[in-house]
Amino acid sequence: MDAYVINTFSLPEKCEARVGSTVIARSTNANLMQETIVGGAIYFPKQDIRQDLLIPSTTKTFCPFKGTTSYWSIALPDGTVIEDAGWSYERPLTEAKDVGGFIAFDPGKVDVSTDNDIDEPNDDRRDEDSFTNWLLSAAWESPTPENLIEALCAQLASDGMPIRRMNVALWSLHPESVGRSYTWWREEDELRVFDLPKGALDHDGLKNSPTLYVTNGRGGVRQRLDDPDPEFDFPIMQDLRDKGCTDYVAMPLVFSDGSFHVMTLTSDALEGFSTAGLGRLFLNSGMIARILEVHVQRETTATLLRTYLGPRSASRVLAGESHRGDGDTIEAAILYSDLRGSTQMAEQMSADEYLTTLNRFFDIVVAGIEKEGGEVLKFIGDAVLAIFPKEHDASMVSTRAAAASRNILEGVKNIETATGDEMSCVVALHYGEVNYGNVGAQARLDYTAAGKAVNEVARLHELCKLEEQDCLLSDTIVAQLEGEHHPVGEHRLRGTGRLRTIYALAA
Repeated sequence: MDAYVINTFSLPEKCEARVGSTVIARSTNANLMQETIVGGAIYFPKQDIRQDLLIPSTTKTFCPFKGTTSYWSIALPDGTVIEDAGWSYERPLTEAKDVGGFIAFDPGKVDVSTDNDIDEPNDDRRDEDSFTNWLLSAAWESPTPENLIEALCAQLASDGMPIRRMNVALWSLHPESVGRSYTWWREEDELRVFDLPKGALDHDGLKNSPTLYVTNGRGGVRQRLDDPDPEFDFPIMQDLRDKGCTDYVAMPLVFSDGSFHVMTLTSDALEGFSTAGLGRLFLNSGMIARILEVHVQRETTATLLRTYLGPRSASRVLAGESHRGDGDTIEAAILYSDLRGSTQMAEQMSADEYLTTLNRFFDIVVAGIEKEGGEVLKFIGDAVLAIFPKEHDASMVSTRAAAASRNILEGVKNIETATGDEMSCVVALHYGEVNYGNVGAQARLDYTAAGKAVNEVARLHELCKLEEQDCLLSDTIVAQLEGEHHPVGEHRLRGTGRLRTIYALAA
């Protein structure tokens, strides 16, 4: 039998299409087109449709079997317009010639009925390959891996597979975890999602599990849980026995890079899983893996961009601002902070000790900034550059930047370095216009802030050390603040022209 079948039948019985009480079409000359994957649709001849209700739509799609699809909207007498409620093939390919110029209606938008029930065509593949058909026609519509796995469980259950539990383990690049586990139980009918932290692969619970067994490329696992002499007896299997389960399967989901991810299924049916059911799932496991891989790659990309660029910059890049010069000029409070005495630390400490100290400092700085809604743009050696973009109120973001500075200065007081010395830092605050976007060479870009105000905050931070001040503020940010500063004198920042009053942050 052909893999894809399209059959068209005439319908002498009366067919009707309506929205509420409004009849859109009524005909005894309609045609029924049925397709192996997508099912059936009734096509009405245009002369049997109320032309005064039809509006041609600009929407076009393409079917490789039937040709270009034209869409129609419906304008109801009460003024309501139902967009793209129907479709037709005005220049049909051979397979659709019997419905050329006819219009079918979306059953989710228009009620279509006939005087008699319509028998399904005798197509054994419809039942046999319903799971494959679902993967081909609907699985890709799931917007997240959670939606996909829930839909997968529902589809397998509707096909008669006696699943009590499913677990999918997907490994990924992430700064804080090695992957994510998705677990579905039939009685809960919801998905539990758990991030696997770094080091989870060395934990006894995962080391001695079918998941790691399969991940390491050792094939799959099939074990009847009521077998008195089991080939496999992982601890999870006893837990499942205690819950009344009878059969267990773990199979690899192989991604295009050759990495192994894992899907496990558990049944509580007396007979367990059938060979036909498991065979169908196994033969389609490559397709499932590819769809999941798309989700994993998308989430990994978004996670890494957020980690390396920050949430605001990452969202802009993901939205398409990825070309050199993309971005705009914004007003922002700008914070620049660095670690005091880092040169001496690097000389006195081992490389590991120095990096540990530096990362503890960065933890404090980043937490202090993000708590107040700022975004870290860049780590420059032992320094941090961050901005608080003006949204509506310059005073508000400037106040938040000042609060972040206090968070940082208080936080470092509680930290000792690897050599036992107290940690200390300096913070500079400024306000002005910055060019926020993509800068760099053609093949190596950075999404950051640049411009005069960024240069000035860097010079202000140098002045902190010269004046032995923990935190200095420019006159432009002080203009946005009340009662959070006192003057420390007039200075001309290095490389700038004018003399300006500089302030220290009040305790």
